[in-house]
Amino acid sequence: MPLLTRVTVLIVIVLMMQGCGFQLRGTYDLARGLSPMSIQSGEFRLMQSLGAQLRVNGIRVLNSEEGAASVLRIEKVSRTRRVVSVDARGRAREYELKYRLTWRLDFNDSDGARISEKTIELERELLFDPDAVLAIGTEIDTLYEDMQLDASRIILRQLQAVK
Repeated sequence: MPLLTRVTVLIVIVLMMQGCGFQLRGTYDLARGLSPMSIQSGEFRLMQSLGAQLRVNGIRVLNSEEGAASVLRIEKVSRTRRVVSVDARGRAREYELKYRLTWRLDFNDSDGARISEKTIELERELLFDPDAVLAIGTEIDTLYEDMQLDASRIILRQLQAVK
């Protein structure tokens, strides 16, 4: 295939992708009025993840509320584990892990506008292997970290609605 044809096909593909609203994963159309933003949370890794994603999307993140146009507050975070199934001996074989957080966004403008609280609840299933007891703790931590990352992405998608 000649070079001109390849370039033409590539340009057509790029234009089609732009026309259908395609965006790379991780990019969000956030209102510039949110910047600078402060994140208040007791969950350090969640704050880190949110801060990094906000910076990539053009929002300046401050360490304190002073001077912030908006404050993202992670108010409640809970992690629960529930036994879903047991074996013939009555030992747990499967767990359900839940990660739940409540957040809100406060604006420090003259209106003092506030988005109502939003709750995110994520869950994962975990099969328990009695032969790998030591690995289960690590796997549980990994699943909760994964849910934290998913929660931060959900928060950013919900922030897109703020205009």
